[in-house]
Amino acid sequence: MCFSENQSYLNAFLLASAGLYKISTPKIGLVGLYFSLKELLQGLLYKYHYKNDKDMKRLYATLSYVHICFQPLVLSIFFSHFDPNP
Repeated sequence: MCFSENQSYLNAFLLASAGLYKISTPKIGLVGLYFSLKELLQGLLYKYHYKNDKDMKRLYATLSYVHICFQPLVLSIFFSHFDPNP
């Protein structure tokens, strides 16, 4: 977890860049892109934390929850890349 909105956006950019760089290996590239989405959602949650737009906060909180629900699947896909018996 980051400590500021700007740091979340920076991490999202770095993870997306790494994911796009390794997209030739889909299991690694897609994981980088997936976790860059997490950082983007976190930055947007920081942005709307102090605003009075409850609908946007609810939307981003729901998307974050769905993202967290699929993290075990994505991590399993990532670790399957290193399995010696494909």
